[in-house]
Parts: sequence; structure tokens; C-alpha cells
Amino acid sequence: MSMKAVVATLNPLVKRILAVVCEKHGIQLVITESNPDLIEEVKAGDTNIIFIDESFDRENNYRIIDEIKSCDLPEDPLLIFIKSQTSAVETAELNGIDYILPIPFSNVKFEFIIRNLSGKPRKILLAGEMTDNIMSLYVALKKEGYELYHTPDATKCMDLAYEIFPDLILVRYSPENRHCLDFCGNIKKDIYTSRIQIVFLSETDDAAIIEKCFEAGANDTFLPPFKSELHLSKVKQLVSLQKRGKKSRAIVIDDSAMIRNLISRMFKQIGFSVAMAENGKQGIEMALRNKPDIITCDYDMPIMNGWEFCTEAKKIPDIMEIPIVMVTARGADVDKKKGAVLGVADYLTKPFREDDLKKCVSRVLDAVKKQKEREAITKYVASDVISSVDDMLDGVKKREAEDKFITILFSDICSFTPKCEKMGPRAIVSLLNSYFDRMIMILKDHEAIIDKLIGDAIVVRFDSGDRKRDAKNAVLSAYDMLNALVDFNKTAEETIEVRIGINSGNVILGNLGCESFRLDYTMIGDNVNITQRLESQSPHMGCLISDSTYELVREDVEVGPGQAFSLKGKTHKVIAYPLLRVIRR
Repeated sequence: MSMKAVVATLNPLVKRILAVVCEKHGIQLVITESNPDLIEEVKAGDTNIIFIDESFDRENNYRIIDEIKSCDLPEDPLLIFIKSQTSAVETAELNGIDYILPIPFSNVKFEFIIRNLSGKPRKILLAGEMTDNIMSLYVALKKEGYELYHTPDATKCMDLAYEIFPDLILVRYSPENRHCLDFCGNIKKDIYTSRIQIVFLSETDDAAIIEKCFEAGANDTFLPPFKSELHLSKVKQLVSLQKRGKKSRAIVIDDSAMIRNLISRMFKQIGFSVAMAENGKQGIEMALRNKPDIITCDYDMPIMNGWEFCTEAKKIPDIMEIPIVMVTARGADVDKKKGAVLGVADYLTKPFREDDLKKCVSRVLDAVKKQKEREAITKYVASDVISSVDDMLDGVKKREAEDKFITILFSDICSFTPKCEKMGPRAIVSLLNSYFDRMIMILKDHEAIIDKLIGDAIVVRFDSGDRKRDAKNAVLSAYDMLNALVDFNKTAEETIEVRIGINSGNVILGNLGCESFRLDYTMIGDNVNITQRLESQSPHMGCLISDSTYELVREDVEVGPGQAFSLKGKTHKVIAYPLLRVIRR
């Protein structure tokens, strides 16, 4: 696999070291010495790795990283910060960095990073006595093509980890080998090795021991038989190649550097790109720049606390939909209820483990995904059809049919067939889509449920349960649609005129269709037919409202004289009124 790396540095030593290692691994290296050159190379979109030397622009390294992340790229490159040996805490403060390379860095550390982008065999280290159970796992992994290492002495595991930088360490847990818990904690705390996955192989299923393994920082714990298909599948997931494409992004907001770094490492373990802020004000600025997929926010912070951050974020259109997880020691129900008022997506109560964060993030992002899917589906079906489908998925086979009082609106374009005869197919579709965009927006603003679009006709129901509110929303919709069409026709290639009919009454709502093929949640009944007949009798660019609707809105409308209409299929005439004006209060 051919790869390209870009390095931003003015240091001749860094240039020389990277030139040598990149050549060895077949990586094309481009050296940049200014921020504009770096950004230009990144925007080209073919860069796999970006190295930023700490001395490149000490005062603006944060801004440069943010600028790189704001580039609209099809795939996120790895961001590697080259830094002289300093404290892990100071190093971890850098936002959005995938890996840290100290100067001088070992070749095995660099190979560990490259393995995340290439198809090279993954390295797995087994630590501890080789029992029959572990040997069977060892053999199975060898057959899978992994590069395996083994040390019977778990106390030497740390040194060996630095020597070979494995992708996964499998550690045998036993009562006499309890110091392996400390080893696991040291691996996870060290910023240079924290990305190494660790799995304990435990012969006992004691819940307290399993809990200790996870508390030490283990990514997973296996119970016998270690060679099971489930465990082999988990190993494959843990050491799988890094997914190419856009990474999910997180922002961690906390005034404690230790907590920021801890949560940041947890996010990186599950494949996120992370940026950090130490208060809500910085968090707002960072969210606007980075557009993250999720934000975790501490409650108690200086300058702008968690409550103030949520309040402000929900006012800003560009970031108001980003889910926020409140990370706090406050676990009381009243605090969760306060968070719900501001739309907090979930709570994480300190202390928590990586697994807790992973479950929380998965839960929140799944909810966001489902909401987006729901919004997308409503473009094709009525909103309450989704509720009907949800019922079916929840085990309710289908919604029972119900007899319900609603208000119905029919709208149809006048003389549309002649227009089609003189317009091409593309022009017709373009005109209709522009018309529907304008009309549907008005209807949605007035709480309409779009039942269906039939050719050039719009069929709508108002079904809140409040009869007067539904009837008023219907006449407001009709009035605003007619006025909007006047403006629409000023710029449209072809003039559109409509007829609208509105009626209120009982209908049957339910799933109609073939059980084994397709069901349509819709309305049927005499009042549906009356609405359609009123629409056909309405004048061009006019609306007829039935007597039943008029009785519900008489204080809110001005109408013309009532007329008795003989409608097809009806024995008795139907009284209807031409809508003249809506009185807005």
C-alpha cells in the first residue's frame, strides 16, 4: 500500500530521521516549512500521515491542529506530534493528536503506528505460563497469521512491550500473578503505550476478580475455553486495521487536566479523534471549529460551567444538535432532570471505566442515528407511519384501526395535464419539486401530517387531538399556501394555481394493504371523500371549508356566503364556505 506523509518542521535532525524511516517503509515524505504550505498539502486530500514538530510553531500548534481538522477531507490522516521527552501530562494536553513520537524515537514504535495503516501482520504478546488452554489459543492465533511473542515471566512484560510494541497483550491472570494488574495500569497510563490493547485470560469466573481486571484498564477479559470462536472474533476486532475514512470526533470539556487526559485516552481507545477544553467558553469555540459528533462536559467548572455551556450551546444553530454527555460527581435525580431540560443526552457519574464510556457513547450515537433515520424516512412516509412501524418492531404486530375525529386538507393543481403536454419531463419534475418544497414547509409549520402526495395533489391530515386547533391549523395552512403561491408564480417558469378543500369529521385510521407485502397507514371514510369533492368544487386559487370545519373556526375566519353542493356519491347536499381571510390572534 502506497502512503504519503507530510511533516511540518524546521529541524534538520527531524527531517533526516523521518526521511530515513519513511524511505525504509516505502512512505513518500513531503517536508513543509510554513503553515500555508502544510495546509495546502493537507487539502490535496492524499495525505495519510501528518507529522508536526513541536518546534514548528510553538505559539500556534493548537490552532494549526484545529485548522487541519477543519479541512473537509474524505479521510482523516493520522496526526503525529513529534516531541522531546517531557512529562506525559504535558504531552497529553495536545488536542486531537493520534500519537506522540518522542525524539529520538525507536523504529518499533514507528512500525506500531504504521501497522495501523497497512496490511502488515499484527503483533500479539502472550504473558504468563503457557497452560493447555492458552496453548490452544496460541496455536489458533498463529494459524490466523498473527506475529506472536511469548514471555512466561509476566514481570518482564513491560520491558518487552517497549521492545516490540505489540498491538495486543494477552495476560494470564492467576492469584499468584496479581502484579499483572499493576502492569496493565502502567501500560494504560503511559502515553506512549496507552493504545496497546490488553486482554486478561482468567481461569476463574469470580465476579470480583473480573471487576479488578477491568478496573486495571483491561479492554476485555476471556474465560475458558480461550480458543472459542467468540474470543477469536474479539481478538480480530481488537487488532483490526484502523478504519479508513472520517473518524468520529469528540470534545472533552473539564477543568481538571487529569480528567481531560483520562477521558481523551478512553475516547482514543475506541477510535475517536479528540480535542479538549478546560471550560465551557473554550468548549463553545472548539465545537464551532471542530463540529464534533459528541461532547462530554464536566458540571463544575470556572468561567462557564456545564449548565451554562449547555444553555449556550443549545442557542447556536451550528452546534445545537450535537449530543452532550454530562460527566459529573452529581448523580442525583434532580440533576439529571435539570439536564433533561437542556437536552443533555446522557450522564456519566464519576468514577467510571472505559467500558462505561463506550456503552454511553454507543447509546447516545445510536439514538442520534435513529433520529436522523427517522427524519430521513419522514420525507417518504407520513410521520405517524413511523410510529406504526416502531410498534411492529416492538412486538405489536400492527396498530388497531381507530375511528377518530380529524381535519383533512386536499390540495390539487388546476389544469396540470395541459401543462405536462407542453413541458419536458425534467421541467415538470423541477417545477413540482419547487412547488412541493414551498407548500410542505408551510403545512409542516402548522403541524400537518402529510398523508401522501398523489401526482400533483397533496393529502394532509391534522390530528393533534384538539379539534379546534386542528381546524384552525388547516385553514391557516390553506390561507398561507394561497398567498405563498402568488409570490411563487412571480419567478416560476410556469404559473401554478390550486384548489383546496378542507373538512372535519370522523375517519378510520389504520394499516391497509397486503399483510405479506405492504401496508399503508392511512385514512378512509366518508369525510375523506367529502374533502376531495370539496377540493374539486373549489374555485381556482381558492379554498372551500365544510360546515363542520367552519363551526370550529368561525371566530378565526372570514368566509363568503355558504353554498349547498351536490357531491358525487352523496344523497344530501354539503354546505361549504369560500375562505376569504384568516384572523390571526
